[in-house]
Amino acid sequence: MGKMTLEFTDKQLHLRMPDTQVTVKGELRPFAGFEERNLYKILFCNERMVVIETPEAVTGESSVTTYFFVNSDSMWAYVGSNSPKMPDLHIREYFTRVR
Repeated sequence: MGKMTLEFTDKQLHLRMPDTQVTVKGELRPFAGFEERNLYKILFCNERMVVIETPEAVTGESSVTTYFFVNSDSMWAYVGSNSPKMPDLHIREYFTRVR
């Protein structure tokens, strides 16, 4: 979708997704934006990836995300789940550094 921003501080991840429109079955539909702040914990980190633990916004359960670094200005994360409470998008979501 290309509109979400992630901002990491020493202990907090701030996600911002503005209201937008997405195509569903060939038609543009409104997509409600959101903003959330979550404390995170680094579980693993090296020069290629970082694995963090955060609470899921919908369920509050602990969730683990791995961010893979393509270079110093871009990364991606797999967006998928086996949780019956969350949709399984089964996609890679790419992010580019904004300075």
